[in-house]
Amino acid sequence: MSGSDGELEVFGLEELEKQFERTIKKFPDKTAALLKAQANILKKETSNRSPVLKSKRSDRKPGQLKSSWRALSPKEYENAYGSTLVVRVQSNAPHGHLVEDGHEIVSRERKRDARGRYAKESYKLGKTNRLTATGRKVFGVKSGGRVKGKDMLKDSLKKLERSFYAEAEKMLNDLTEDYE
Repeated sequence: MSGSDGELEVFGLEELEKQFERTIKKFPDKTAALLKAQANILKKETSNRSPVLKSKRSDRKPGQLKSSWRALSPKEYENAYGSTLVVRVQSNAPHGHLVEDGHEIVSRERKRDARGRYAKESYKLGKTNRLTATGRKVFGVKSGGRVKGKDMLKDSLKKLERSFYAEAEKMLNDLTEDYE
């Protein structure tokens, strides 16, 4: 048990150290794979919960929001506590945040000038793009209440959170099964 120079030798310590090194090398790859898989599940669930808007506007197609969800690859960020691996699920639809969070209903009756043309609002507003109370009156903007958000991403995330911890624990058990 003791060496010739007085050091304590423990049988199997070198093998345990090698196993730790192998586990440390596997961990980032397994973590990234777990995050990507969970992000894809979240993307699919969010897409299923997304409403199909029936818009009369020509620039929006039915189902545009439903098919716009993307799961990006995991990316590592440095912070005060070390580094963090982050995966993003986002919508490329320009109105996605309005459906998720809700929005105010605003109607706008644009007024024509003496020549029958619409007034240039940017000219009357100056350099700002926000309307003041007077500006709203001048341009005929009326507020008609608020549309409640659909919370499709938030609800999907809550549902996924339960299974995420189970999958993470399973991954850790797989990594450490050699030590038992």
